[in-house]
Amino acid sequence: MRIRLTFALLATFCGNIFGAAVAIVPTAKHQTIEGIGAAMAMCEGWLPGEPYHDELYDTLFKATGISILRIGNWLQDTAGDISADSMIVAEYRKRNPFGKVLVSSWTPPNYLKANNNSSGSASPNSLKKVNGKFVYDQFGKWWQASVRRYNKSGITPDYITIQNEVNWNTDYASALFNPTENDTIAAYPQALKAVHDSMASLPKPPRILGPEVLGTAYNGVENYAKTMTDTSAFYGWAFHLYGSGNYDYPPSFLSNNTASFSGLYKTISNKPRFMTEYCNLNSPERDAMSLANPDTTKDWLNLAWLMQEAFTQINLTGWVFWDMVWQNNSNMVAIFASWDKSVWPSNSPHGFFVRRTLPALGQYSRFVRGGWVRIDATPMDTTLKVSAFVSPNNDSISVVVVNPSANSVIFNPMIVQSAVPGGFVWTTSSTQSLQRTGTWLAGQDLTVAARSVITLNGSLSAAAAGASFYRNFNYDGFAARLPEGSYTRADITSLGVQDNDISSMKIDSGMSVDLFNDDNFQTLLGTYTVDQTNFGTLGINDKVTSLRISKMSTAVRDPNKAGARVRWSDG
Repeated sequence: MRIRLTFALLATFCGNIFGAAVAIVPTAKHQTIEGIGAAMAMCEGWLPGEPYHDELYDTLFKATGISILRIGNWLQDTAGDISADSMIVAEYRKRNPFGKVLVSSWTPPNYLKANNNSSGSASPNSLKKVNGKFVYDQFGKWWQASVRRYNKSGITPDYITIQNEVNWNTDYASALFNPTENDTIAAYPQALKAVHDSMASLPKPPRILGPEVLGTAYNGVENYAKTMTDTSAFYGWAFHLYGSGNYDYPPSFLSNNTASFSGLYKTISNKPRFMTEYCNLNSPERDAMSLANPDTTKDWLNLAWLMQEAFTQINLTGWVFWDMVWQNNSNMVAIFASWDKSVWPSNSPHGFFVRRTLPALGQYSRFVRGGWVRIDATPMDTTLKVSAFVSPNNDSISVVVVNPSANSVIFNPMIVQSAVPGGFVWTTSSTQSLQRTGTWLAGQDLTVAARSVITLNGSLSAAAAGASFYRNFNYDGFAARLPEGSYTRADITSLGVQDNDISSMKIDSGMSVDLFNDDNFQTLLGTYTVDQTNFGTLGINDKVTSLRISKMSTAVRDPNKAGARVRWSDG
């Protein structure tokens, strides 16, 4: 049995911080989420040839449950090969039938550019002029032809952005569009209108997002918004976050000297809001920092924290992480040339490895999909960074809790105006990667470890009939809420209940609980059908190793035992 300590003792002896309630109000609704996902970062051609492609696709799409996949529009040559993209999107939608696709262009074709070059290495890096006028109409027709090609290939874009980072001149594929045109640089609003009009003849026009500037600093979005007065020409706002704050300290994005989430929100609150690209380009991670090794960097933790700030401060409706698959240090999955296994490092026997940023994204994307709605979630302990979401039919809930501090925090999820909800706890930490680590029940204390992310996912309706177990007498120290079934030592440990660590339990009406002293239902301690406040008086305190929960109306017991442990990539 464990004694619950007071705040002072807990802080002094355990290094923990006792946090009070997190008030969650399902009826206090905010923005509707359109999707959470990531981008293929110019490595599309590598994936179809990957010899362990099913495992790779399961990791990318099934385990994370992403609902937006961003790919590039590489049809600068109208005969360009997009078969790899088509195969990837087919694998994505096979695993996520609800998944959406965002197609972004890095540059118009050379024949439409003034410098006749895909990059900005020569000036002017923008649309060309014919008879003194920029070729907006031809740009719109090229985009229409591109979408037709993608539709024919089975990709069917749900969203497009007409130019990646319109305000950034680079020596790789790029093009400039200013808020207003000058002698050499075309204007973004005119280009946007031309693309919008060209899509009118398509049977299912994609939704256009813009202006997709490099970052929100220096009024990047606001400057374009001043001239994007024809709001019928685009569906939602899009932007990147580079240079908008200090990635090592996500709150800096809220009130940077040159950028402010609150200021940005005032400009873009009238339409859906998408963050379509961001990663830590200066990531300290190295190839050894895979899921196989403890990861003490904060890249993955700061990603989850920054997402929380964006969802709650900008009312963000979509998030798309950059470089889901690539070879540099900032990606989520490092992939190696499938045609040369000699370059595969020893820690990548299947030609790729996963960094912890992927399961960190999955703490959101697996449990929050298109149509879910953000709701109020207010932690009394501001150490915790919390966001909460409900399903479209209001029967499921997901609460993401980020603890960036060096101390563990105890909190109590209080969900008002609802039946008693509960479900499973999923965790990503320096040693865990989107793993199911226990169960939760509204009104019962939970602990989120230092520098970790947890997601409480479950039902908002009354919990399935079963029993609740506690580490201490008098229903103190909530351990797990378990429905009908059989639970070996491995089962209850995986759900957050320690072996020989149950001291009281509550049993739902009509249910029966068999408690066993040994694993695999050996040595029956007793069968109980009513609440037990003190296992000490029963002589069984801290002795339970396995248990069965069944309905009293039947003598049939569930014989199923724990199967083989599945890969986290199985989802």
